[in-house]
Amino acid sequence: MRIPLQPESRSALEAKGWSEDRQVDVSPVIERLTGAGYEINERMAEVLSSLSGLTLNPVVEEGIGFRNDEPLIVDPIGVGVRRLKEARDLEEWFKVPFCPLGWWLCRSHVYFSSEGLVVASAPGVVWHLGDSLPEAIDFMVLANRPLVRLWSMDGMDDSS
Repeated sequence: MRIPLQPESRSALEAKGWSEDRQVDVSPVIERLTGAGYEINERMAEVLSSLSGLTLNPVVEEGIGFRNDEPLIVDPIGVGVRRLKEARDLEEWFKVPFCPLGWWLCRSHVYFSSEGLVVASAPGVVWHLGDSLPEAIDFMVLANRPLVRLWSMDGMDDSS
């Protein structure tokens, strides 16, 4: 799967065994996710096949306004099987279906949509990671812009 990344992000992924032709068998993952209630399309399956099982450490730990000192752990089952309601809430808010990807900062749950949007959800807050998967991976690895809060229980967000 071609993922147009910044060179530093690409190197970090390749150091963990990723390549553009990486395809792991994710049929058991998809079976578990669909059994839990997710609708996984071909694009989502392609992303999972390319990235499942990887742990990607940040290249830049001192982000713009936040500390980026935790890895992206690609674990769709660990996030998704117990959190279908969270994914459904995200779908309702953003009007696109989401697929669980894994864990990131503060053990937030990372979801992506076929339309491109990637978010991280933790109790009481949803962060914008990117409008595309490459943008989100670059952000989680390089901390190359501020962490933007899209929604929080206190009614505040960073978009205004």
